[in-house]
Amino acid sequence: MNDVQKIGLFSGPFSHFFLIKCQDHFLFQSSQTRFRELFLTLLIHGDQITKRLNQAAADTGQNMRVQNVGSMFHPVFTNLDEITNYRDFCETVDLAKYAEFSQKMRDQGIFFSGNKILHNLSCTEHTQADIDASIEAAGNALEQMSHN
Repeated sequence: MNDVQKIGLFSGPFSHFFLIKCQDHFLFQSSQTRFRELFLTLLIHGDQITKRLNQAAADTGQNMRVQNVGSMFHPVFTNLDEITNYRDFCETVDLAKYAEFSQKMRDQGIFFSGNKILHNLSCTEHTQADIDASIEAAGNALEQMSHN
């Protein structure tokens, strides 16, 4: 018997009100806990993807840099260590190279936004196997690209 069913065992003149309040509290606590678990999963995925994509770029000698905020990440091709403002982005990022990379990813069945300025997102439905397959595809794509 779960906690909600146990709460239903109360009886008395105020049992209906008590039952509703207990269920609300239980559901609120459950949803808060689940939300924290999901949010933590997103943070872990985003950090892992960012770290591993940066490593794939380093391993292949590509000038791709990946930065993230939570599960939102964006690979850019630049010689800067990081992009900190829009001017840096406009002046240093090789958009054609990103277009080539994202197309090579899609050719392998991994969706990366073809829009050169939009970020990519992981979600709670992505599994470790999905992440591993994406990183492997990124390594393949980066190896196939020229080293401009």
